[in-house]
Formats: sequence, structure tokens, C-alpha cells
Amino acid sequence: MPKLPECDRCLLYARNPHLVCAIHPAGPNTNTCLDFRADPNAAAEELWEPEGASYYNGELILQKAAVDTRATVRTFGYPPTVYRSVSPV
Repeated sequence: MPKLPECDRCLLYARNPHLVCAIHPAGPNTNTCLDFRADPNAAAEELWEPEGASYYNGELILQKAAVDTRATVRTFGYPPTVYRSVSPV
């Protein structure tokens, strides 16, 4: 059986294209390995995701951007000017 996904993080992993590990040279016979020992020097799995996206069941899903339907008034730091008509009378 070929190597398992967790073999890359195992202390016994051979890092050799011809051997899987020191105990199971051809890979474990089951879907799990009873001899798995976590390698403290192994790189941690990166849990990064881009902004506006999420992982669901291992698949990256892009989220739709929320649209702001409210009108925006830009005052550029000054209070809005209010014009009033003045009656000549």
C-alpha cells in the first residue's frame, strides 16, 4: 500500500522515493498507521486562506462580496454646506 498523507509528518518517514519508512518500507497495510510518531521538527500545516474565502471539506470557496446599498455622502472632513433661499421681502 502506498504512503499515507500523515507519513510526511512522521518521525519514521524515510524521505526517500523508494522507501516509505523504516518500519513499513512499502507503506502500511491499513488506512491508518499504528507506528505513527509525530515529528516535532516537521513543518506545521498552513491554515491560511485568502480574505473573502473559506475552506469547506477541503475545497476553497470564494464568498460573494457584500454590496452596500446605502448612499454615501463624502464630506472630505468638512461639514456639509446647507444653502437656504433668502426672501428679498
